[in-house]
Amino acid sequence: MNNRISGADADEGNERVKLRLLLTDTETELLDRAVEESGAWSRSLLITEAIRAGVANPKRELEDGRRKNRIDALVP
Repeated sequence: MNNRISGADADEGNERVKLRLLLTDTETELLDRAVEESGAWSRSLLITEAIRAGVANPKRELEDGRRKNRIDALVP
Protein backbone atom coordinates (compact mmCIF):
# COMPACT_ATOMS: atom_id res chain seq x y z
CA MET A 1 0.00 0.00 0.00
CA ASN A 2 1.29 3.46 -0.90
CA ASN A 3 1.31 5.70 2.19
CA ARG A 4 2.91 8.70 0.54
CA ILE A 5 1.08 12.01 0.74
CA SER A 6 0.03 13.25 -2.67
CA GLY A 7 -1.16 16.61 -3.95
CA ALA A 8 -4.80 15.59 -3.51
CA ASP A 9 -5.46 13.92 -0.17
CA ALA A 10 -8.88 13.03 1.22
CA ASP A 11 -9.40 12.12 4.86
CA GLU A 12 -11.88 9.46 5.91
CA GLY A 13 -15.21 11.08 6.68
CA ASN A 14 -14.07 14.43 5.31
CA GLU A 15 -15.76 15.65 2.17
CA ARG A 16 -12.97 18.07 1.30
CA VAL A 17 -9.85 17.39 -0.73
CA LYS A 18 -6.57 19.25 -0.60
CA LEU A 19 -5.79 20.50 -4.10
CA ARG A 20 -2.18 21.53 -4.62
CA LEU A 21 -1.52 24.06 -7.37
CA LEU A 22 1.89 25.06 -8.64
CA LEU A 23 1.81 28.58 -10.06
CA THR A 24 4.27 31.05 -11.54
CA ASP A 25 4.81 34.42 -9.86
CA THR A 26 2.49 36.06 -12.40
CA GLU A 27 -0.25 33.46 -11.89
CA THR A 28 0.01 33.85 -8.11
CA GLU A 29 -0.36 37.62 -8.41
CA LEU A 30 -3.38 37.18 -10.70
CA LEU A 31 -4.99 34.77 -8.22
CA ASP A 32 -4.38 37.14 -5.30
CA ARG A 33 -5.82 40.06 -7.28
CA ALA A 34 -8.87 37.99 -8.28
CA VAL A 35 -9.48 37.07 -4.62
CA GLU A 36 -9.25 40.71 -3.59
CA GLU A 37 -11.49 42.01 -6.40
CA SER A 38 -14.10 39.27 -6.05
CA GLY A 39 -14.49 39.69 -2.32
CA ALA A 40 -13.93 35.96 -1.80
CA TRP A 41 -13.05 35.00 1.76
CA SER A 42 -10.07 32.93 0.67
CA ARG A 43 -8.15 31.52 -2.24
CA SER A 44 -9.82 28.16 -1.60
CA LEU A 45 -13.28 29.65 -2.12
CA LEU A 46 -12.29 31.30 -5.39
CA ILE A 47 -10.56 28.14 -6.64
CA THR A 48 -13.62 26.02 -5.71
CA GLU A 49 -15.95 28.37 -7.59
CA ALA A 50 -13.61 28.40 -10.60
CA ILE A 51 -13.63 24.59 -10.70
CA ARG A 52 -17.44 24.55 -10.50
CA ALA A 53 -17.63 27.07 -13.35
CA GLY A 54 -15.41 24.85 -15.48
CA VAL A 55 -12.29 26.96 -15.76
CA ALA A 56 -10.34 26.18 -18.92
CA ASN A 57 -6.80 24.83 -18.81
CA PRO A 58 -4.99 26.85 -21.47
CA LYS A 59 -1.82 25.36 -22.89
CA ARG A 60 0.46 28.35 -22.98
CA GLU A 61 4.11 28.99 -22.56
CA LEU A 62 5.31 30.08 -19.13
CA GLU A 63 6.12 33.78 -19.24
CA ASP A 64 8.18 34.14 -16.10
CA GLY A 65 9.89 30.84 -15.53
CA ARG A 66 9.03 27.91 -13.34
CA ARG A 67 5.90 27.09 -11.41
CA LYS A 68 7.46 27.40 -7.97
CA ASN A 69 4.67 28.89 -5.83
CA ARG A 70 2.68 26.18 -4.09
CA ILE A 71 -0.94 26.97 -3.26
CA ASP A 72 -2.92 24.46 -1.19
CA ALA A 73 -6.69 24.79 -1.38
CA LEU A 74 -9.33 22.73 0.42
CA VAL A 75 -12.17 22.05 -2.01
CA PRO A 76 -15.37 20.05 -1.55
